[in-house]
Amino acid sequence: MKPEELMFLVLGGMGFLLLLVLGLAMVCTDLGTGMFCVYKDGDIWTARGLRLMKDTPQNRRRVSRGFGLFFIAVDCLAAAGLAAAHFF
Repeated sequence: MKPEELMFLVLGGMGFLLLLVLGLAMVCTDLGTGMFCVYKDGDIWTARGLRLMKDTPQNRRRVSRGFGLFFIAVDCLAAAGLAAAHFF
């Protein structure tokens, strides 16, 4: 295995782990809502100004769970691409 291939696999694996941990943290807490949304006038708003729903702890976790599952799905697709690039 060439050094470039090894570096590609190591950096890809580190990126996979980082996104996986970030996605799991978003799924289990309301971290995703705090990162990508604002709380204004008793509602949850996206950064683009779209109103998502009322600001309650359950809704914060619901929105964050969606962001976390999105991160995990993208992470799994990237890992599959990395594996395909290595094995094919």
